[in-house]
Amino acid sequence: MLIPLELMKIAINEAKKAYNANEVPVGSVISDLNGKVVAKAHNQVISLNDPTAHAEILAIRSACSILNTTNLSNYQIFSTLEPCCMCSGAILTAKIKRIYFGLYDEKFGGIISSNKIINTNNAYPDIEIYPEMLTQPSKKLLTEFFQKLR
Repeated sequence: MLIPLELMKIAINEAKKAYNANEVPVGSVISDLNGKVVAKAHNQVISLNDPTAHAEILAIRSACSILNTTNLSNYQIFSTLEPCCMCSGAILTAKIKRIYFGLYDEKFGGIISSNKIINTNNAYPDIEIYPEMLTQPSKKLLTEFFQKLR
């Protein structure tokens, strides 16, 4: 079983796969609450021609398929970037218990930064949120990616 720091490192490796495929470098991992990895994914928006193919969505789809359920209440998700509104909605719908993320997304973040889809004070008090885990590697990948585009 892996500890959260190790699980975030797996998410960062997924983000590197996205980077190498010229996708926005975001990676995601879903594990059970003891740290057993169930699914992992990286952004594939461009390669799949699918604007919903964010790392978190792909990881959730994979986990639900593998586990044959839509209820991930005994699972946690790790993402290198704060999930957007779409991904935050999927996290809520899947009933994921814990959210760990690396870097705040000031423009599109759906948890804390901008849109705050997940409000732990009201409708979703059982969700645990752990921001800023291994922020620097996530930031470095994103910075290099967008500099490369310019």
